[in-house]
Amino acid sequence: MAANDQRSEIGLIGLAVMGQNLALNIADHGFRISVYNRTTEKMQAFVDKHPDTPGGLVGCETLEALVNSLKRPRKIVVMVKAGSGTDAVIDQLAPLLDEGDILVDLENKKCTNTIAREQRLAGRRLRFIGSGISGGEEGARFGPSLMPGGQKDAWKEVEPVWSAIAAKVDPDTCKPLLGAKPGRPVQGGEPCTAYIGSDGAGHYVKMLHNGIEYGDMQMICEAYRHEPELANLLLAPHFKEAIDSAQHHWRKVVALAAQHGVTAPTFAASLAYYDSYRSARLPQKLLQAQRDYFGAHTYERVYQLRGCFFHIDRPDPKRPQRGA
Repeated sequence: MAANDQRSEIGLIGLAVMGQNLALNIADHGFRISVYNRTTEKMQAFVDKHPDTPGGLVGCETLEALVNSLKRPRKIVVMVKAGSGTDAVIDQLAPLLDEGDILVDLENKKCTNTIAREQRLAGRRLRFIGSGISGGEEGARFGPSLMPGGQKDAWKEVEPVWSAIAAKVDPDTCKPLLGAKPGRPVQGGEPCTAYIGSDGAGHYVKMLHNGIEYGDMQMICEAYRHEPELANLLLAPHFKEAIDSAQHHWRKVVALAAQHGVTAPTFAASLAYYDSYRSARLPQKLLQAQRDYFGAHTYERVYQLRGCFFHIDRPDPKRPQRGA
């Protein structure tokens, strides 16, 4: 490929599930992408299976072929096993690259290691982006959340691809735009990606993201391990104590938002659920009484067994309660 415009916009190394799905996502958005896998048979099978993507997949049997297939400055995404696997690929790849080429690392990496890797590549005059990615295999295929950090000039080169392939939300409602299909990505919306900052900022944010996520999951697991018959997490001692201690300020936030006309649907709806769950009697009984009045829809009594329905005969001056 002699002409630069015949070359791929971006390359990707590592065709496990996440790598394959991200490559298809990139190709669906019209970017020509070159792909390489240590096992050539896997690469070839993947390319053969998807011959008609909008941007096109270019299979490469060697790292040299991958590098030579890319427009400059070259942009190469590394999606191999975290740790030594990534370092091994970068060590093989770096001597083949030219000054200003960009490597993008999508593994879950400790941010200090990302900084060290960036400094090491800077000595070769190569640019580096450490990017968090969230959304699992479906997100990689149709729109992940992407958290890039590193040199800002490198981000500007990667930004068109990252903004295209990221998940999208409606700018007015912040609701996700769904419905992407192979070859037909969603249109419009705000991309779920932005430049996080220099050094290892992207992987630092992903570390916080994972910490919150795994911490929440661990607390849920421990609650049900100690009380497997727990009807609701709000009844677990840890969560009950946390909610009790926070509810005063929680109520102040909801009230303040209402006073100033600021929508706070998550705070307000969750508070309404909490108050309804801890209440023995709710206004719903008045609603059912009205339904019985205008439509004879009947009602149940709290002191009777479930399934026993009653109706008040309102035309009768004595308004007797009768079984229904």
